Amino acid sequence: MENATGNIGVSYDDLLQAYWDCRSGKGGTHNAVAYEINYEANLLALRDEINARTYTPDRSIAFIVTKPVQREIFAADFRDRIVHHWIALRIEPLLEQSFIDESFNCRKDKGTLAGIRCLHEMIREKSENYTRDCWVLKYDLKGFFMSINRQKVTDKLCRFIEERYDGEDKPTLLYLCRQVLLNAPEKNCIIKGRRSEWNGLSADKSLFTVPDGYGLPIGNLTSQLIANFLLNDADHYLKEALGLSIVRYVDDTATVGCDKAAMLAAMPIIREYLWESAGARVHPKKFYMQHYTKGVSFIGAVIKRERTYLANRSLGSAYKRLHKFNELAAENPDFAKRNVEYFVQCINSYLGLTRHFDAYALRRDYIDAISPEWRKVVYPDKDFTKLIIKKRFKHRERIKFALRKQRRKAKRNIT
Repeated sequence: MENATGNIGVSYDDLLQAYWDCRSGKGGTHNAVAYEINYEANLLALRDEINARTYTPDRSIAFIVTKPVQREIFAADFRDRIVHHWIALRIEPLLEQSFIDESFNCRKDKGTLAGIRCLHEMIREKSENYTRDCWVLKYDLKGFFMSINRQKVTDKLCRFIEERYDGEDKPTLLYLCRQVLLNAPEKNCIIKGRRSEWNGLSADKSLFTVPDGYGLPIGNLTSQLIANFLLNDADHYLKEALGLSIVRYVDDTATVGCDKAAMLAAMPIIREYLWESAGARVHPKKFYMQHYTKGVSFIGAVIKRERTYLANRSLGSAYKRLHKFNELAAENPDFAKRNVEYFVQCINSYLGLTRHFDAYALRRDYIDAISPEWRKVVYPDKDFTKLIIKKRFKHRERIKFALRKQRRKAKRNIT
């Protein structure tokens, strides 16, 4: 299919594939349902806009989340998220070929738990199974997503695509990358919640307060891919030129080594290279070095010798959520029965996380904190790894009971 400029455009089938990828796990959301009602016509219209080069991103929804920290999120329109997935389907394979194995953000078969395990294993190897001194140097980048220069990173990605991508739809891919990455969602968005929720958010963490032309919206798939792409040069430099052993998740980087002086001496070089290659600065208050025996806090876990623990912040969030559920159930006797399935989903998500750590006692204590109102409708398994809904309180069983009750009542009325 040719577009208005005579180049190979995007096809309906390709957009359909991106649509199914985008819909995966999001089928129950309001935007997904609204789009699905007439998805074939919507995809055809989107295809025609892209091929005619009239596509522009719609309004995003901006809001604040407070867990695990206060952060500004921009949720793109469902139509635009399809475009993000279409782009990702083409550039992810190319990016994967260039990434080091030790970067774990937004990559298939990677993630936080894999990053934690990698760092744990790296410490064990460098310390020769905990028999020699070993240090961990850890740093974070200051306002990383908001410090990204949109024009520079777009030009860099387009050069990468020109060199590596050989698909016939390359002109369309370049066009969509520019449309998405150069878009300024803060200038055309819907604010969800109160504007006062932005109070306390640092100026270098919001698109509304950084200079024009800077910042990528947290929440977009393309932003996560670009974060990895932008820091990839530094990853290779640290690993290959400086000979350091590193683990990175987004902008959190941990370096492990036995030569403390050499690692500290490398830090000014790292700072300079990050600034030159990515325009990023190391956060002055989030940089430290310590002996591995003191424990290393990294992406939600604390690593100590042969054991890993859940970080206090993650544990605090779990207890805070549970206490809120307990309060609601205590205020209304029927609350637990009506909301048991949602309660189990939330609590099991925390219990599922703890299964990956040395946390049997923690899980037991957490379940002990469940109030009597909830214990009437749920019970834990033997290892405290999940909650199970008692049969008579399951949604399907409640429907069956209601139907049986209606049938009995109807029979009595007939007789």
